[in-house]
Amino acid sequence: MHNFLISNGATIIERNDSTHHTDEQAVVVLVPHSTPAAEVQKLQFDLPIRTRVVSEWWVEKCLHEKTLIDESQTPLSQPLRTAGIPGFERLVICPTSFSGIDLLHFSKAVKLMGMS
Repeated sequence: MHNFLISNGATIIERNDSTHHTDEQAVVVLVPHSTPAAEVQKLQFDLPIRTRVVSEWWVEKCLHEKTLIDESQTPLSQPLRTAGIPGFERLVICPTSFSGIDLLHFSKAVKLMGMS
């Protein structure tokens, strides 16, 4: 993914290196979709105000749609806030309105939350 992002104009900076960032640049922090909510909140506290925190599913969605997607309009583009909800293992979810990349992400999220 690193090579793909670089070849498409991204600038990759190390976690604690803010020397490449200016106020005019959009800053997107990419974290795994399974990053715990407490870790994401701590990370957001240390970042500039306009920074967007997204999961790798956001990159996949943008690639699929061939455009930059507003992560606030697609909740699965953001790190999951809750995983492994007690009692959810008894639920069975049958998605009917999803297809393609959305169905894939939905299915993965359902499994992470403990449903089948």
